[in-house]
Amino acid sequence: MKCRSATPSAASPPSASAVAWVSRLQSNVKPLGGGHSPRPLPNLAALRAFEAAGRHLNFSAAAAELHVTQGAISRHVQALEAELGASLFDRTRPLTLTPTGAAYHAAVRQAFAGLIAATRTARREAQSLRHPVRVTLLASFAALWLMPRLPAFEAAHPGVQLVLTPDVRLIDPLAGQTDLAIRYGKGGWPGGLAECFLPETLVPVAAPGYAAPALADLPQHRLLHPSDIWEWREWLAAQGLALESFPHQQRLGDYNITLQAARDGLGIALGRLALVGPLLARGDLVRLPYPALSGVFGHWAVIDPARAGDAAIAAVRSWLHAASMSDTHVNPEGT
Repeated sequence: MKCRSATPSAASPPSASAVAWVSRLQSNVKPLGGGHSPRPLPNLAALRAFEAAGRHLNFSAAAAELHVTQGAISRHVQALEAELGASLFDRTRPLTLTPTGAAYHAAVRQAFAGLIAATRTARREAQSLRHPVRVTLLASFAALWLMPRLPAFEAAHPGVQLVLTPDVRLIDPLAGQTDLAIRYGKGGWPGGLAECFLPETLVPVAAPGYAAPALADLPQHRLLHPSDIWEWREWLAAQGLALESFPHQQRLGDYNITLQAARDGLGIALGRLALVGPLLARGDLVRLPYPALSGVFGHWAVIDPARAGDAAIAAVRSWLHAASMSDTHVNPEGT
């Protein structure tokens, strides 16, 4: 058996008979004072109140659905009845629709169903017209930093669609392989227009309860790192230690795996504070009592200089910078 996604069927537009019935009802309404003809359509809020009340046959339930008071529903229905010149509800217990109300409610429900279907179609078409921007990045940056902020980006830029491609390789925007590459390091990518939008602070991290040794005894412990060892080399050099004095090293190939190994108590990892800040706040990892290293590494947005004027790419670059400025984990007190 194949598993299929359940998709709501599109509601059909109002039938000719429903439209004709509403037209006949309105043609029978007596003109209001001054001899003026009534409005072609009643107030939309009144129609929504009537539709909900007629469906629930309960003014309180309709009010809860529309987030208004029961009195507001009652006033809307009364105004609609006055405008139509007809009673829509028999207000004895239990509440029921009059014959006129039942016929009008069926037509109104069908009209609303048509509007809902048309709105869904318009939204789908608008979605298909969003400008795609291809972004290559590390899976760790996507999972730990970008994905939690993606809804904010979509709200700020509904016309831009980020197409994310996690890849450890340096995908070249100058060759047209991507529109924007998010890279981690010190910079220095020839030919590309590179901007460091998120500077990093490196702090040693480990599992909760890990017994942190004195700095002089650190070489007796296992260092965890992804494929590159450059972060540890820089951090150790800043502490007057040489990487070669550490016989126990575990190369794990991926930063997400490196952090998981640290969470499992397998050793000490270097936490990129912009990424691991939430993990520290939740207690998944703990920061060990050693100095931090700031201002050496960062996350960079790299594009083809020839495309600097592309509005969608410019919007992504601008948003990345703005989002990083509000990041509370980048330079917290004490680093």
